Amino acid sequence: MTMLLLLSCVYEPPVVGSADYPETVTLSGDVVLYNGAPEGVAPVGHVLVYAADDLPPPSGFGSPIDLATISPDAWGTAGTGGVEGVVSAPWSITGLPDGDYVLSALIDNDNDFSPFFTDFSAGATCGDQLGAFVASASSQAVLPVTVAAPDHLDGISILAGDALPFERPGFTLGQMAGATMPQKDLEKNLLTIGTFEWELVSTGIDHPHLTLNDPLANDCPTRFTVMTVDADGDGVADPHALEAAAALGAVTMWPRVLLKLVADENGDEPEQSYLSEALIDFRADDFQIPRALAYGSDWVIPSEATPNVPYSTSSLPLVWTGKGVPIAADGSLGEEVSGGDLPAGVWSIIVMNHTGQLWSTPNGLSSEELWGSDAIASQGVAIVSAGE
Repeated sequence: MTMLLLLSCVYEPPVVGSADYPETVTLSGDVVLYNGAPEGVAPVGHVLVYAADDLPPPSGFGSPIDLATISPDAWGTAGTGGVEGVVSAPWSITGLPDGDYVLSALIDNDNDFSPFFTDFSAGATCGDQLGAFVASASSQAVLPVTVAAPDHLDGISILAGDALPFERPGFTLGQMAGATMPQKDLEKNLLTIGTFEWELVSTGIDHPHLTLNDPLANDCPTRFTVMTVDADGDGVADPHALEAAAALGAVTMWPRVLLKLVADENGDEPEQSYLSEALIDFRADDFQIPRALAYGSDWVIPSEATPNVPYSTSSLPLVWTGKGVPIAADGSLGEEVSGGDLPAGVWSIIVMNHTGQLWSTPNGLSSEELWGSDAIASQGVAIVSAGE
């Protein structure tokens, strides 16, 4: 009840109003959270503004167009880590153009946050708290705001929830059937694009720039959070969006595993990038049966998978069906193509948990030029394909 009462209050932080910038918009309000920082650590808060048509993970791949940082002392003495209770702090952002926006918050309890998903150190880590401007505390539906200069929209309260129990889904490439591990010499390791099965294995990261705990760690392990989705509330997991997969019993499931074309067959930037999605497939726990070709059998959902309730796993079996969509310069997606209509090249692997935490390879941790002997070779893995 205390949390709901705080959300109903209108706090008036000191801001530079848009009246001083008549062609722009000001947004302001407060962030409300149940203090989750470790003892002796006061949290750093970030309020992030996204275009409503370019959302951040898990809904999209948008980067923030602006942000406000809340310093540790803004929470007051009650915000000192280890002190339980509800705390709040003001925020404001001035200078935005007219537009439709969504607002989120990240409470960085370990001071390692980067807002840009292309950075390997980006995103929330275990112990951080996430929040958004929502329609109500009960629905948790994100509520966009529409503003036009010289609007000053105040009293925007953002509620930050429980601390995240897992690290970001760091991974390495496990077993593959019908594919080869890519090497630096692309011409010797080209894969014919089409249906094949593979596996990702969660891994800790021990690097001077970033640490992710081992998958078997007692606290904050690095694991995939698997969750089937029941968006319509009928108590049954929703069918997969891909019609052919849904016909076999496949359901909508987190995490999402995406492949993005990042280089052509010569290793150069492609003229046209593509995005493809792999299917999580638990029908077999080994690679003796070609899962991707055994479409006569029904899909198997893990017994732990209660809709909308996540559980963790260190292994993620996948099927790539060789379908993809072109990505336009504005980020919009075109019509689906498959097989030989997909270009040859190098595909990055992106795993996105339902929390919005993500991991992708290849990433900068693999760079010997940057890190020398600290480079991690497994973080340079990609899928290399050849057209039919």
